[in-house]
Formats: sequence, structure tokens, C-alpha cells
Amino acid sequence: MDNKAIPTSQQFLDTNQYSHRSILRYERIFGHTWVSTGGETTTKDFLIKLGLRPGQQVLDVGCGTGGSAFFMARYYGVYVHGIDLSSNMINLAQERLAREDVNVSDKVQFQVADITKVQFDTASFDIIYSRDTVLHIADKEGLYKTLYVNLWCKFTLVEKG
Repeated sequence: MDNKAIPTSQQFLDTNQYSHRSILRYERIFGHTWVSTGGETTTKDFLIKLGLRPGQQVLDVGCGTGGSAFFMARYYGVYVHGIDLSSNMINLAQERLAREDVNVSDKVQFQVADITKVQFDTASFDIIYSRDTVLHIADKEGLYKTLYVNLWCKFTLVEKG
């Protein structure tokens, strides 16, 4: 079998579910910079439960077009490193980051990355935030190893309700 015929997860996402056109369609439904159900409203609910404090380092896994990252930086004063497997998502996030106020843009950065393979310095983050992403990651062991190594203090599962 020719490996070139099998698209990678990133290729699949960028040419199907998260094509540029599809992303804009999601945003028409959920709001500008939001690509998951509940948009800003649900994000607010989750973030209240996290107890974010200014200056904390947050890893946003599956950051999409940056809605949560921008919101956390703007309203909580945290530094956010957003990663997503989709280059289309990150390209849109970067475009929007360039238009953000300096108080937000200085606190947010984005990276195209596979969370199961990316490496950060140990204990790089105070909080690891992810919404509507973990269920799509097949390599749960790789995911949890990465999260464990990079979260220095505690693990908190936040559920809606």
C-alpha cells in the first residue's frame, strides 16, 4: 500500500472538517473565533471554575482559531500557548492575533503541533485547558504523558453543570 495515499490526521482535518470554508461556517454558528458548541458562554463557565490568576501560564490544547486563548488573556491576564493540529485553524488564529490589542497579543502565541509529540520544558504550564479535543485524540497514553510532564501542580477535571 502506498503511504502517500493515506492522509495524515492533519491533512484530513485541513482538507475536510477544518477547511477554511468549514471553519468560517462553524464561526457563523458559534461566534467569531469560536468553533465549538457553547462558544464564549460555555468557555466563561469553565474558566470561572478554573480560578485563573494573572500571570499564570496556560497551555490551550486544540485551541482552534483562538477564541478561548484570546478570552483568557483579555479577561484573566494569563499567558496562553495555543496548539492545534490544524494549520488552517492556527493560520486564522495568527491573523486574528495580529489584530488584537497589545495587552492580548503579548500574552498569546500559537503553534501547529500534535500534543502527543510536542515537547516543552518540564513543568512549563500552570494550567492545561482543552475543550472538545481530547475525545478526538487516539493516542491517549501519549496525550496523558505530555500533559503530566507539563503540568507542574495539579490536575483538575472541570465538568459542565
